Amino acid sequence: MPEKLNRKILHTISQRHYEPVSWRELARVLGVRKSDIDLFYQALDQLHRSGRLVIGEDKTIRLADLTGRMIGTFKAHS
Repeated sequence: MPEKLNRKILHTISQRHYEPVSWRELARVLGVRKSDIDLFYQALDQLHRSGRLVIGEDKTIRLADLTGRMIGTFKAHS
């Protein structure tokens, strides 16, 4: 379920019309049941730690801006 929930979260926050909301509001929008709130919070934490989403100063959830960033390992050779 965590991977399915991760995809659902990323799909929702990557929509053009998405406006950043709190995690509680996002859970409501996604229809997360109270019994699954802990799994939802773990999924948010996992996505945040992996750099795929950002939690703003105002505690809203938004997609991470990956523009201009490199993903992987940079090795300089002389």
